Amino acid sequence: MALEVEFEKQGNFLFKNRSHIPLIFVFAGFAYIYVYGLNRPVENMYLWIGICTLPILLGQYIRAYAIGFSGNKTSGRNTSAGQVAESINKTGMYSMVRHPLYLGNYFMWLGTLMFVGSWEFVVMCSFGYWFYYERIMYAEEQFLRGKFGKEQYDEWSANTPAIFPKFKNFKSSQYNVFDWKDTLRREYLGLCASFFVMSFYGIFYFSVENQTLTWSEEVKWMFYGNLGFFLIVRLLSKKTKWLQPLRLEA
Repeated sequence: MALEVEFEKQGNFLFKNRSHIPLIFVFAGFAYIYVYGLNRPVENMYLWIGICTLPILLGQYIRAYAIGFSGNKTSGRNTSAGQVAESINKTGMYSMVRHPLYLGNYFMWLGTLMFVGSWEFVVMCSFGYWFYYERIMYAEEQFLRGKFGKEQYDEWSANTPAIFPKFKNFKSSQYNVFDWKDTLRREYLGLCASFFVMSFYGIFYFSVENQTLTWSEEVKWMFYGNLGFFLIVRLLSKKTKWLQPLRLEA
């Protein structure tokens, strides 16, 4: 099998399972904590939680900006069923970088895994992350080139980096309204997952250290605050129409 075909096949498989395979990194974090402990570089747990939160919020901002100013069924708005894009996003975040959602994902994972407190662990997971998403990006681009033609896609991609933003390329989105309702509905699970993982890392560390199920006040506040946010948005999303998208076009 040619490498081109193999990479695309692997990318499509990873795309459909992209919500499950990263759990490998999560469990690797538990294993690291069990062996080496929680080696945070600062003693103040509130401060360390705040430091780890910064890249998570940066990643969430990138994702929210890309999603909130994108139309439905455009590149980057695909589903677990596969690639469904009917047009190419070329404005907003997509005018600076071809894969802003994956860039945002990286920063969110970065902040979460930083909580373990090992830069070696973060670097190792970063290499694994890029290997994993490289295949997904390749498969997505092959789909877009096949559907929209090499000329149309290559013209845009030639001047738009895959993952490192080219800020001088920025073009305002064709949509004037940021669809914050649709963005919140789509993004709260990923955001809450980041803080739940950090909370569980903290619970696991203190429980192993004290040989009993326990946690610190800082971890407790993070867990319950995140749980409260999750339950409120979940209720609004499932039981009301309050988070219906502002834009209902196809």
